[in-house]
Amino acid sequence: MTVLAALAAALALTAAPALPPPGVVDGPTAQRVAAAGALVLDVRTPAEYAGGHIPGAKLLPYDQVTARAAELPAKDRPLLVYCRTGHRTAMAIAQLKQLGYAAIYDLKGLSNWTGPIERGTQRQ
Repeated sequence: MTVLAALAAALALTAAPALPPPGVVDGPTAQRVAAAGALVLDVRTPAEYAGGHIPGAKLLPYDQVTARAAELPAKDRPLLVYCRTGHRTAMAIAQLKQLGYAAIYDLKGLSNWTGPIERGTQRQ
């Protein structure tokens, strides 16, 4: 084996695992998606967000997604979306798809998150 081939093989073993296809994800998968750089969107109310949210999540209530589209990242960046139970998540995802986003991961409700929870309002 050449040095180049050995180096390529070693890099392949240490590369981050590929993300699953977009769609509904469980808590551990959501953590992987967030760690890989997805924008985490909390589509609940400001009061719900203050009561507990995924660290680093952007608050964007579901009924403001289209109006605040300019605040969203490039359309090729993955999004991880959640609310309390999944109902508002579905409505927000429909709007995000209309805006041209395709790499959308649906955690449904915050109760499915298996990582730490942060309390307080969003820092601007």
